[in-house]
Amino acid sequence: MNESLIKNWNSVVSNDDKIFLVGDAFLRGYDDPKKIVHRLNGYKVLIRGNHDQPKRRMLEAGFDEYHRLVKYDMPDGRKALVQHHPIPESLFDKFDILIHGHVHDAEKVRGGRLNVSSDIWDYTPVSIDEILKIDIKKEDDDSKWCDAYVSGNMVRSHIAVHIHDFSGVIEHIYSTISNAQGGKNK
Repeated sequence: MNESLIKNWNSVVSNDDKIFLVGDAFLRGYDDPKKIVHRLNGYKVLIRGNHDQPKRRMLEAGFDEYHRLVKYDMPDGRKALVQHHPIPESLFDKFDILIHGHVHDAEKVRGGRLNVSSDIWDYTPVSIDEILKIDIKKEDDDSKWCDAYVSGNMVRSHIAVHIHDFSGVIEHIYSTISNAQGGKNK
C-alpha cells in the first residue's frame, strides 16, 4: 500500500510544490516515517492527526513543518483553516472554509468543510486548483451536521481525546454540544 501512495503522491506533487498533509500520516508505532517521507516530492507540512508521532520524530523523518493547525490564504481571497478534525461551522466562523481530514468515509464537501482524507480522493493529493473549482459554502443552519456527529460520538470522542487542541475554545465546544443535545449551558 505504501508504494501505491508514494506513486500517487509523486504523480501530482513536484519538488517545487508546498503540500499540507492533514494528519494521520503514519500510525504511531506501526510505520517508520523515515523510510517514506524522504521519497515524497514537495515541501511537506504535516498537520498533526490523532495517529501521528511526536513532532520531533516527524521533523527528523523529513517533514519540513509540523503544526496543530494552519491558517491559509487561498488564491481566490478566501481564508481557510486547515486542521485534522472536522468541527461545526460556528467554531471556524472567522474563516471561509475548513479543510480537514480524519473522516474516511464521508462526503467531500459538507457546508463550509472540505474533507481531503486520502481515501475519498483515490489516495491522491488534491491540488488547490481543484479545490478552487468546488462549490464550498457555509450553511445557514449547521445544527443538522452537529446533531449527526454528536449522536455518532464523533464530536464527543474528539473532545475527550483531543481536548488539548482546543484550549481556547473548549467551553464553546461544550456549549455547542450541550445545546445540540437539548441541554442547558452553565
